[in-house]
Amino acid sequence: MNVLSENCPYKAASTRESIIILVVTMIVMDWALLPHDLLYIISTKLADISDFIRFRAVCKSWQSSASPSDHAPRLPWILNNHGGLFVLANLKLCPSFSNKIYTIRVRHAYMMSLNGPSECYLLNTNKGKPISLLNPFTGNTIALPPLTEEIRNLYPLNFVGNRLRSKDLLVVFGLKRHSFTFILGVTRLGDAEWLVIPLPGNIGTWVRGSFMYYKGHLFAHELSTGRTMVFDATSGKIVFTMRDTNRLDYNCDVKEYMVESDEKLLRIIKNIENNQVESFEIYQLDALENDYRWIQIWDINEQMVFLDTHSGFSMRSSNFHGLRGNCIYFFHHELGSSPLVSVQLCRYDLGNKEIRILPYPFNAKGAWIIPCIH
Repeated sequence: MNVLSENCPYKAASTRESIIILVVTMIVMDWALLPHDLLYIISTKLADISDFIRFRAVCKSWQSSASPSDHAPRLPWILNNHGGLFVLANLKLCPSFSNKIYTIRVRHAYMMSLNGPSECYLLNTNKGKPISLLNPFTGNTIALPPLTEEIRNLYPLNFVGNRLRSKDLLVVFGLKRHSFTFILGVTRLGDAEWLVIPLPGNIGTWVRGSFMYYKGHLFAHELSTGRTMVFDATSGKIVFTMRDTNRLDYNCDVKEYMVESDEKLLRIIKNIENNQVESFEIYQLDALENDYRWIQIWDINEQMVFLDTHSGFSMRSSNFHGLRGNCIYFFHHELGSSPLVSVQLCRYDLGNKEIRILPYPFNAKGAWIIPCIH
């Protein structure tokens, strides 16, 4: 069942008279002459980018009334993700909660290592070539500073800003090839170099950790010790450290994320038992007079959280008719198996603790991406 069909307000015409009126109206009216103000209002209700593109393709009048840079919040799409690497020239995507698949051909994309995404961008880390950002919907790229040390398994965590403006911030997470230590990398568009922050400890310390840029700081949480290290995003220096005493003993497999939701920083823990997701726990950063701590919360009101392999983001359900708030959307696959196993797209309702399987057309892991055509 398509989740967008829930509580759908639209009803098919039930009488012959209403059908006749509709047909006559379509014949008589010149749709190109609709007022621009009305067209603009209609365009702001199109949450699916494919509907928005079709709307602008009707005629010049409709196109001029709907600027790509001035649109309603967009529903995320799902990018077919084979283990985080995109090695073909054709990228396959589908709108949220749909079985319709679109194919986008990316110029010069063959054998590129495209990690991500973060917002609407993929991070191109093709070996031997400069690091860059790629918007698969437009084909636009932007060069990034080279990393002075060889880093592998580089993934974007945050892109603070979504229009490739000067001084927008990009945060990445990676592993040094020779020392096998994790790093956080920070750069602003237009800068000549990266700020590289080594994370203390071994691989096991951070492999299930979570990271997030939030209000000028970088937060890095060690799940195994409950320690949160907070770095200044400009200097890379540790500002403070805090410990989470809520839960340190994990009797099941877990995966942790940090997500900014409604201007608040959340830590979300996915509990897995016998290869099945059982529940989620959410902790919110509480900051009063420079006293920082994690406090457990039980709902996120009308917010929706979208999680994939390494990162997540939040959107307000009231911006999208028919979608339910206080829910977490995530991908589930068997732990320890190959990326090509059967994968499910699921919704976890924080209110009734129920998990529902949603339409998903791919067999591999997916990654959320927010469409952008400007």
